[in-house]
Amino acid sequence: MTLLDVDNINGYYGESHIIQDVSMSVDDGEITALLGRNGAGKTSTLRCISGATPPDVRSGAIQFDGTDITNAPPEDIAVRGISLVPEERRVFTDLTVAENLHLADTVRNKSNTWRRKLDFRDEGMSRRRSTSTSRDSTNGAPRRPARSPEANSRCSPSLARSTRAPTC
Repeated sequence: MTLLDVDNINGYYGESHIIQDVSMSVDDGEITALLGRNGAGKTSTLRCISGATPPDVRSGAIQFDGTDITNAPPEDIAVRGISLVPEERRVFTDLTVAENLHLADTVRNKSNTWRRKLDFRDEGMSRRRSTSTSRDSTNGAPRRPARSPEANSRCSPSLARSTRAPTC
């Protein structure tokens, strides 16, 4: 069964036509790699699929699990299970890995409001910093600051955010 079907999409940055007639399909349970030289449009193609803008998809169709997601808002696409992990990783370095994940869950929750105060104590997380590699009791994420020198601590929040279940 086809899980992701990209059919002749054309993406634009302003008036620049940067994705031209790209098609691909990914079956359920299949692992797929998108390869190409620098500037070939790999990231732009993934941005089209995940709903990130730019680029703007002006023609073609993107179906995920039988539903048309072409030009759907990125938060709606993320709730369905498609996430883009940016190369920059974008973590809050003053928060622990566990706190970064809690923040991502809070932001992804469609019932959340921007005025809601985030309180990490609600999740049993302490603002005290620990240099140990102990784990948070609520979700098993490392308690060390995300700015710590280990590359894993900077990468794990980004990857974990993309694989967490939606909280809507």
